[in-house]
Amino acid sequence: MKKKQLRILIDTNIWSEIAKVDAGHDLARVARKASAGILVTPTMVEEIRAIPDRARRVKALRAVTQPTWTRLMPEPYTECSELKAEIKRLRPEWVIANPNFKEVNRLRYDWV
Repeated sequence: MKKKQLRILIDTNIWSEIAKVDAGHDLARVARKASAGILVTPTMVEEIRAIPDRARRVKALRAVTQPTWTRLMPEPYTECSELKAEIKRLRPEWVIANPNFKEVNRLRYDWV
């Protein structure tokens, strides 16, 4: 049986401290060594964007938006995915044959 990867969700206040001491790369190294995944929610990014001090905000955003972290999708996205799956199952004729995902992908991968 395959061992599940440890997934770690860090509080926004902790991200601020990680950024303050510039420990983002250290965290990535330790997580990699422990085979752990660091999870980031859109809410965390929004909370950090609200930090009034520009220098602190920029450092924290750099720490929390590293490409090595796993970005979780917002809850409405997950709910829409479930709805889409049901539409495909129950009303396949409603599905667009060749959808254009350009705008969807732009919004999906836009962190900040």
